[in-house]
Amino acid sequence: MCKKTCGNNKHNNADEYNGGKYNPLNWPIRARKWCNRLGRIEQFTFLVAIFTWLLFIVAVLQYRAYVESESAFLIITEPKFIPSGEPTAGPVIIVMAIKNTGKHAAIVEEINISALPTTPEKFPDNPEYQKLIDTAVIQPIAPGLEFPLNFRGAPRIIFSPEIVSNMLSGNEAFYVYGFIKYNSGYNIIWLSETGFCYVYIPPSNRAGFLFETYKKPKYTYAR
Repeated sequence: MCKKTCGNNKHNNADEYNGGKYNPLNWPIRARKWCNRLGRIEQFTFLVAIFTWLLFIVAVLQYRAYVESESAFLIITEPKFIPSGEPTAGPVIIVMAIKNTGKHAAIVEEINISALPTTPEKFPDNPEYQKLIDTAVIQPIAPGLEFPLNFRGAPRIIFSPEIVSNMLSGNEAFYVYGFIKYNSGYNIIWLSETGFCYVYIPPSNRAGFLFETYKKPKYTYAR
C-alpha cells in the first residue's frame, strides 16, 4: 500500500510513513508546492482573495471595537438598607440604582433582582432567580445617569430578629443578585446582559462598604 501511495517501498510501518515527507505536519511545504504549480493569473487571484479576507477581518475587528467603545453599558450599584443603613427586623427594604457608564442611551428589556438570606455554604452555585421588580417601570437611561430602584422583599423576605442578629455577627449572609438585559444601541440579534451579585458584610469584617461583589462568574458577568 505504501508503494502505491508515496512511491517508497522502504516504509515498513505506520510510524515510518507518518514520520516521512507525507506527514500532515508538513502542510506548509505542500502548500508552497501547490502555489508553485499555479499560473501567474491564478497566483494573483489567490493573493487578492487572501488580501480581501484580511481586510474583512480587520473591518470586523474595527467595528467591534467601535461598538464596545460607543455603546451603553449598565451596572447595578451597591445595595443599601433603608431607613437605617443596616438590616432591621421586618420587611426588607433596599435601595439600588441602574447606572449607564457607556456612551449611548440604554433601553432595559428585562431585569431581575433577587435576594436571599442564608449561610455561604447554602448559597446555590447556580442562580435561582426571583422576581422583585417590574421592568415596565424603567425608562431609557441616558449616558452617565442613574435610574433608582426601590423594592421591598415582603412577603418573601422578612428579617426576623434572629436573622438580623446572625447577619450582624457574621453567622449568616445576605445576597442580592440578578441580571439586567438591555439594548445598548447597537444590538442587532442578541441583547447585552449584565449579571450582578452583592453579599452583605458584617460590621466586624467591613472595610468601608456595606456590600461587596460576589465574584463567581455564574452570578457576576457582562456579555
